[in-house]
Amino acid sequence: MSERQVFRSASVLALLAALFVFAAPLSAYAGASPSSDADFKPFKSGNDVYAQLDVDYADFFYGELKDPQENPTMELNAQDPAAALRAEGYYDAVSSATVGKAAKWEQVKSDTSSGKTVATGIRKVTVRIPESLYNSAKAAQAGNAQCSNELLNIVGSLPEIATSSTIPVPDEYKTLNGDGSLTKMKTDTETVEAKAAEIVTGKRFGNYTLELNLENAPKSADIMGAILETEDGAKYGMKPMDNIFLRSDEMAFSVRSYTEPHGNTPGYQRFHDMQGKTIRKITYLLKGKKDVVIDTKLKVKTLLDDSSKITAKDNVYGKESSDVSLSFSVPSDSSYQLKSVSFKQKELAKDADYSYDSASKLLKVKTNANTGIGLYTLVFTDEKYEDIKVEFRLSSGHPDGSVRFSGNTLQLPSGITTAAYIGNISAVKVSKLDAAGKVVAGSELSFSDPKLTLGKIFFDENGKLKLDAVVPGRHNTKTVAFPDDGNYQIEITSDGYPSVKAAVSKPEKANNGGSGSGSGGSGGSGGGSGRRSGRSGGGSVTTNTAGSFKEWVQDAKGWWVRLNNGSWPASVWQRYSWNGGQYWYYFGADGYVMSGWQWINGKCYYLEPTAGKNFGHMYENTTTPDGYTVNANGEWTVNGAVQTK
Repeated sequence: MSERQVFRSASVLALLAALFVFAAPLSAYAGASPSSDADFKPFKSGNDVYAQLDVDYADFFYGELKDPQENPTMELNAQDPAAALRAEGYYDAVSSATVGKAAKWEQVKSDTSSGKTVATGIRKVTVRIPESLYNSAKAAQAGNAQCSNELLNIVGSLPEIATSSTIPVPDEYKTLNGDGSLTKMKTDTETVEAKAAEIVTGKRFGNYTLELNLENAPKSADIMGAILETEDGAKYGMKPMDNIFLRSDEMAFSVRSYTEPHGNTPGYQRFHDMQGKTIRKITYLLKGKKDVVIDTKLKVKTLLDDSSKITAKDNVYGKESSDVSLSFSVPSDSSYQLKSVSFKQKELAKDADYSYDSASKLLKVKTNANTGIGLYTLVFTDEKYEDIKVEFRLSSGHPDGSVRFSGNTLQLPSGITTAAYIGNISAVKVSKLDAAGKVVAGSELSFSDPKLTLGKIFFDENGKLKLDAVVPGRHNTKTVAFPDDGNYQIEITSDGYPSVKAAVSKPEKANNGGSGSGSGGSGGSGGGSGRRSGRSGGGSVTTNTAGSFKEWVQDAKGWWVRLNNGSWPASVWQRYSWNGGQYWYYFGADGYVMSGWQWINGKCYYLEPTAGKNFGHMYENTTTPDGYTVNANGEWTVNGAVQTK
């Protein structure tokens, strides 16, 4: 929906409220590059009136695109010349879901009161009005004349001109015409050379991204817009926050509907006919400075439809090399060539790191220090059509389910090092679990990072989960991954390795796990507040929980306890009933009951090792079968002294 703001009188009157006082010279406009326009006052010089106006995008860009001739004759019946430019997707308002950057675009008229940014045009544009046109328009307005364009709106917003002035004429201005249009800005230009210039597809903020390597890129505070000019003479306006970003040597535009990462949908209609054209010139429109012109030769390649693609088949990372087969479904008049191969965002060297046979469509990745297990990216390029990016993975070959969690620590199969697994983590999803072990709606936090920094954020070098993990985000934001005590489900994606979904526990600050005195409840239910890591029926680690006792289970590895919610205790003491008595048992990191002599938390305990004799229960206040003494807490003592290590 277009949100026009055409020369709002309130904005103008804020600048022009007082009648003009010309005692002091207008030093800000004495030179070609005024330092500030804050003190600018409207004035009459010779046969012209000069003022500053907030101009909407359509009126501002009309002059830059059409370059109309000056025409001081009033034309009240002339239709609005910029009417077509006010259509949606052309030069209407820009809406952005973010508000933080608006203040950095000092030349842009914007409103953030709604919680988003709505940019409507350019602030404080200097406008020259021929005195004859000014007087004619004032007379027409006094007579309540009808007008089909913006002329009377513009002139009517100005106060009466009381006197002449000797203030120097500004070097930069647009001229108001009799049909209400504004001319191209009268200003100076300078041509600079970009160290590099490229137009690419497939990036985040549009169908096409212009990447210019400029030694001194224009500052956002000075930018009013930019103009792209193609070899056929067509011109296209680029709007701040819509096409131009704070890093101004990067611009983006789309030729069809596109939604960028913030949820904004940049206007694309004005660029609809650019495919196949070549951009020969880019001009930055700067306030109070020379406009910057960059000569280019950038082909706007034709976009492909969804059926066109190149795919690569994943494979296992080999001892000497890895073959990757490719399949092509592209236009018959294309001739795609492999442009680059990247691994972990670093471009590999042809011949040294890989080879490609275009006839057989076979890529061979060589095994060396520059390659490895993980995600690879190929870029194919063609003269006519857009580039195609292809991703594939070379994996470790381990089966799904072979990576587990136990006691909040990764358990990796043989052949995968902790450093390698953590170093390839590209995505993490954390969800809060309720008492029944179900995901709490709306609690999900998803993190992704192609630079593979998440592993070090979430895990220490031994693979233990960092429950105090804080994930940095855009605009210096930080997200606490596990904000509350309790149980969470975590999903880990490590490029080239098996992913894992498990449930983990963040212990309460006052309870750091079991001890000889126990943290479980009393009675046959177990229960209590002991921290437990769970076991699903299938045997994979799923949760740490305070669920209540359900049953003892014996499998090929040993005894463990299933809780009501399907989880199981691990790395903790628990007290359970057996044959009418209450006994302590210690569950190891894998969830199985431990037996024999065991050092636990620096003290030694004897746990029944014989099947059929209440296996695993802790001996208390007695002498063990091998002649050692344990106290009432089950701790090994010598002459009454608890032994520690």
